Formats: sequence, structure tokens, C-alpha cells
Amino acid sequence: MSDHARVHALVRARMSAMISPASFRSSVTRARYSHLSLQHTEFPSVDGAGATCFDLDRVERRYLLCGTVDGGVHVYDTESTSMASDGDDAVRTQALVCAIPGGGARATQSRAASPSTSSVFISDVTAHAYATSCAKWLPSDTGMFFTCGFDAAVKCWDANSLLEASALELEAKCHAVALSSISTSHALVAIGTDDAVVRLWDPGANVIAHTLSGHRGSVRAIDWALSSEYQLATGGAEGDVRVWDIRRAGAFMILDRHNTQQTAHVEGIKDAMYAGSSGTTV
Repeated sequence: MSDHARVHALVRARMSAMISPASFRSSVTRARYSHLSLQHTEFPSVDGAGATCFDLDRVERRYLLCGTVDGGVHVYDTESTSMASDGDDAVRTQALVCAIPGGGARATQSRAASPSTSSVFISDVTAHAYATSCAKWLPSDTGMFFTCGFDAAVKCWDANSLLEASALELEAKCHAVALSSISTSHALVAIGTDDAVVRLWDPGANVIAHTLSGHRGSVRAIDWALSSEYQLATGGAEGDVRVWDIRRAGAFMILDRHNTQQTAHVEGIKDAMYAGSSGTTV
């Protein structure tokens, strides 16, 4: 039976009440899912280095920021593609717009052995001496992005010139950076490092405005709340997730992976982090 005939049969069965609305919905959904297929997409690399992190810009939903294992940063245009053949499969290749190479001897050797990339804008400076652990676009504009790496450096980049606009040198490896998408009163960048401290960096003044202490292991993940520009959640290697209000001292909520009992405070994390811009807090 063809797909067209199968759908008509389902519609007739539903109209005659032979199947329930839920059964009709699930049958149509399964029929649609059966025709889905993964598209083979490749992202060309300047130096053959593996990817460590990604971030798609929130303004145009078009430019993909990619950090690499050799400390570099690549920017891809997901709407500019070319088709190539890989055996029996068609491969869609995303356009590499620009790149900031990584530092170190390994990166230099990789670039020397890589094919010509004359059509790609490549910066004259290097991004990080070791692996780029996190890369994030400025939420409101594609003209700026932030990176951090295992060289203990956090950098703010001008996306047009691919030059540093601001940089911060720390004493511990950096794992994560995050920026609030709803903030109107501050432009702080939250930084997670190996020394278990969350730092709030003001890139304009290039100073650490505040620190948040409480984790017992390295801080591996950070995300700002969508309900309040002053709240953020952090995840540590010890297994805890802590929710902070940067106007107060200490975390006001701790999620312990070993505590499996549901509580009002645990359920309230949904309101705290994903309630939107309505101003709801817990």
C-alpha cells in the first residue's frame, strides 16, 4: 500500500470511529517518522583538528561557532552549502566562513599539511595554546563571541576582524562560559574553571566582578536562567548542580544527584531556569 493510500485508509477509519483519536495520531506520526532520514553533512576543517564544542547564533540561527582540539575556532555558514559525492551517498558540505587557528607545534604541522583554504578568512593571531573547551556567541549580536580553553584563558573576539577585544588570564583550566540572553543591566560572562570557583567577568572593564564559591569539584557546565538576569545554574564534577542569585551570597538551591526524593524545591528548578522572561523566581 502506498503512503497516500495508507493515510486515506487511516482517515476513513477515524471518520467511521474504527480507531480512537490517539491511535489515529500515533499512526500518522509513525508513518511520518518512517520517512525521515539523516542528512550526511560535513564541516570542512582548516587544519584537520577535531571539534570540542559548538554554538549556533541566536540572532539568525545560521552561523555555527566551533572550537577545536588544537585551540582553534571556526565559523560555518549553515545556509551556504555545496553537494559532493561519497560513494553512493550525497554529502552536503557546510561553508567555512572564517577561522582562528590554534597555537602550538601540533597545530602548525597540521596547517602545513592541510589543503589550501584561500577562500577562507583566517586570522593572523592564535586563539588558544591548548584545546578550546567552550565557544559562545553574544546572544544579541553575531559581531562578537567568547571562547575559553585549557590554557586558562578566556577571550572576547570581534567576529569581523577576528581579533581579541578583551582577554582574561586565569590560573586554572577553563571549561565553560555563559552569557545571559535577557540581561539588560549587566554584561557579565560566567566562567567555570578547574579550581571549583565560578567567576563573573566584565569584559568591558576586563575585571572579575564577582566570584561564586561552593562547588567541591571543577565547574564543567553553566547556564543563565531565562526567568531572571541575576540567576544562573552551575554543574560541578562532584555531581552537584547549584542555582545562584548573583545578588546574594551562596547558592539558594542545590540539586544532589544522590537525593532521589522529589521535593518542591527540586520541582521549582523548572520555574527558576525555564519560565521565560516573565520574572518568575523561586
